Amino acid sequence: MAAAGVKQALGDLNKDAFVTLLSKLIGESKYVQNNPPDLIPEEDRIVRHVLDVLRPFSTATGGGPLVINHVAYKPNRGNLIVEYPGTQPGKILSFVGMHMDVVTAIPSEWDFDPFTLSIDGDKLRGRGTTDCLGHVALVAELMRRLGETKPQLKSTVVAVFIASEENSSIPGVGVDALVKDKLLDALKQGPLFWIDTADKQPCIGTGGMIPWKLHVSGKLFHSGLAHKAINPLELAMEALKEIQSRLTPFYRLTISFDEATSGVACNLDSRGFHVLCKATEEVVGHVKPYSITGTLPLIRELQEEGFDVQTSGYGIVHFLLHAFSLL
Repeated sequence: MAAAGVKQALGDLNKDAFVTLLSKLIGESKYVQNNPPDLIPEEDRIVRHVLDVLRPFSTATGGGPLVINHVAYKPNRGNLIVEYPGTQPGKILSFVGMHMDVVTAIPSEWDFDPFTLSIDGDKLRGRGTTDCLGHVALVAELMRRLGETKPQLKSTVVAVFIASEENSSIPGVGVDALVKDKLLDALKQGPLFWIDTADKQPCIGTGGMIPWKLHVSGKLFHSGLAHKAINPLELAMEALKEIQSRLTPFYRLTISFDEATSGVACNLDSRGFHVLCKATEEVVGHVKPYSITGTLPLIRELQEEGFDVQTSGYGIVHFLLHAFSLL
C-alpha cells in the first residue's frame, strides 16, 4: 500500500484514546519506579493496560490480525511483542525501546502529583509522560489502528514494549534477555526504531564512557596526636584537585585504561534513517539530526548484535504515525 493510502487508513492520532490510555499508565507509575533494591518495578501493570487495548484485535480472540507474545523472565516483569503481519516475506520494520519502567519521583518535590496524569493547556504532566509511558501509549495506539483498519502492508510491523530500561542492576529481564533468546532475530531484516530519546529530531549517535575510580587509604593515629593522622577524604580531595587542574587542553596527557564503554553511531545510509528524516521535515518543518553524550548501552548492544538501530523520541507525539506511513 502506498504511503498516502496508509496515512488515509490510519488517520490521525485519536487523542481521546491516547490520553485515556496514558492516564491509566501514569496511574501505575508509582509501581513501576526502577531503583533496586528498594523499588523494583512491576511492568506487568503496564502490560495489562496495553493488552486491554490490543487484545480485541488479536489472533488470540479472533478479532484481528495482531500476534501478541507476552514474555516474562521475572514475576510481574513482562515484555510485550506485538506483530502486524505484512504480505511480503522478509520485509520488516520494528519499534523497540518503549520501556514500561520509570525513574523515581519524590512527590514532595513536585508541584503536582507525579503519579496522576494532569493536563495543563496542551501539556500532559506526570512521571513517564515522555520517558517512556507516553511512547508506550503512542505505539500501542499505532498497533491498535493497524489491527482495527487492517491495511495491506508489504512490511511486517513489530512493536516491542520492554521491561527494565532505567536500571541495569538486575540483568536478564528486558531487551537483553529477548535478544539472548533470539526472540528479536527477525528484526535484523529491517530498520529498528528505538523510540526513547529526546523530542522530535533523529538522534544519530551517543557518547561512550570510560569508568574509573580513585581509592584512597588514610592513616589512623592516637586521638591525642590527631594531627599525625591522615584523613582519606581530605587526601582524595587534594588528589582530585590536582587531576582537575591537569585535565585541560594545555596539558599533554597519556591516559591508559582497561575497558571503555563505546557509544553508538547510527547508520546514516539506512532507509530507516532517510524515512525518519523525511517524516520529521514534513511534519516539524525542518530536520536537524543530533548526537548526545549520554550512554545508551541497550542500543549499543542491539547494534552489536546486528540490528539497524535508528533512534528518536516524541515529547510532541502526533507524527510517529506519519513517519510510519512513509515506510
